[in-house]
Amino acid sequence: MAKKRAVTAARAAVERALAGEPEPSLEALLALSEQGDGCAAASAAELLAFMGRWSELVPHARRLLANPSAVSTSNVFSDACRLVRRASRELGDPSIIEESAKLVPASMSAQTNAVLLSEYVEPSSIRAPDVAKYNDAIAAATKDRRFKNAPEKLALHAFALAVVFGVDEAIIERFDETHPHFHFDHAVSVARAWVKQGQPERAWPILRAFVPRWWPVDPAQVAPVILLVDPWISRVVTPERAREVLAIDRAHR
Repeated sequence: MAKKRAVTAARAAVERALAGEPEPSLEALLALSEQGDGCAAASAAELLAFMGRWSELVPHARRLLANPSAVSTSNVFSDACRLVRRASRELGDPSIIEESAKLVPASMSAQTNAVLLSEYVEPSSIRAPDVAKYNDAIAAATKDRRFKNAPEKLALHAFALAVVFGVDEAIIERFDETHPHFHFDHAVSVARAWVKQGQPERAWPILRAFVPRWWPVDPAQVAPVILLVDPWISRVVTPERAREVLAIDRAHR
C-alpha cells in the first residue's frame, strides 16, 4: 500500500511539473527520492538541472544510476548520465563522473561508456554533409507512389532526408512551423542547424515555440533534457531560458 501511495504521489508531482508548476512538484519529488524512489529521483534531477542547481542534482541522478530498473526506458538513464556530465563541468569537478560511474550496475556498462564516461554527440549533428545522396534521395521521393497526392507526408520525409544526410541548409529550408506533424525533435534539428551555421539567435525562438510539442517517453521525464546536454543546443539555452521552459505547459501529452 505504501508503494502504491508513493507511485501515486510521484505521478501527481510529475503532472504538476508538466503543467508548468516546478516548485511544488520538486518538493514532493525530492521527498520521494530521499525515501529511495529511483523514478522520483530521475524527475527531481531533471527539474534541478533546469533550475541550474547542479550540485543538488548529483545525488538524485546517482540514485537512478544505481538503480536503472526504476524507470521503464533507457532514455531516462542516458539523460541522467548526461546531466551528471554537465554538472561535473559546471562544478569543475571531474571526480563527479568517476564516482557516479562506480554506482552503475555492470549490466549497464555499454550505456555508461557511451553517455557517462564519454561525451555523447548526436551522430547526425557531426556527419559530413552528403549533398549528392540527399539530392538523389529527394528525386526518388518525388517519384515514390507513397507520396503521390500526400504533400504533408512528403514534406516530413524530405526533412528527414536532410537530417540523415547532414545537409544543414536543407534542414533549415524544409522546416515548416505550420506543418501539423512537425514536433519538438524536428525543432531541435533545425535549431542545431542554425547554431552550426553561425546564427544561434535563430535557434531559441524555434525551440521555445515547440516546447509545448515535446512529450515524455517515460513517466519519469518532466522536461526535454536535450536542451541542456546537446553540445549545439545548450549554447543557446541560458539559465533564464531553462527556467522559462519549466513554466511552459507540457501537459498536453
